Amino acid sequence: MQRTPSYLLTIYFTKLSEYFENTISLNNFDAESKCTDMNTIAYAIYLAITYLITVKVGWRFYRNGRVFILGLLEQNHTLADAINNILLVGYYLVNLGYATVMISTWDTIHDWTEMLVSITAMTGQIFLSLGILHCFNMLVIYIISKRNHSIQPLKS
Repeated sequence: MQRTPSYLLTIYFTKLSEYFENTISLNNFDAESKCTDMNTIAYAIYLAITYLITVKVGWRFYRNGRVFILGLLEQNHTLADAINNILLVGYYLVNLGYATVMISTWDTIHDWTEMLVSITAMTGQIFLSLGILHCFNMLVIYIISKRNHSIQPLKS
């Protein structure tokens, strides 16, 4: 069986829900334990969403970005593939590392509404960072190709 990111995420959520069903009843804990459990649930949801988004977007960049790299490297397929692989790994490390570090900035979550707001805000920050990183990468590709005179103006 092929282990795609969607398949792995499904397993992750199944195991996570089993864990919380079997071990956590939020009504039986004091306020401090409840907050800790709410934060743990939020972290798990946030990391799962971030993982899925990062892997899906990274894979799309990997597949579609090869054309740009080949154009910059004058159709050197071996070098283009190696650079594309390195860019993909770097992309994953930067984004998943950033998402993990962002968890340390969260405040204590006291209820479900705060959890939803926190997850939404942190996920939005990940979206913005992905967009900014993508625009920066495209700018670098444009500058390099302009320097190499490989971009030809469109003729009407």
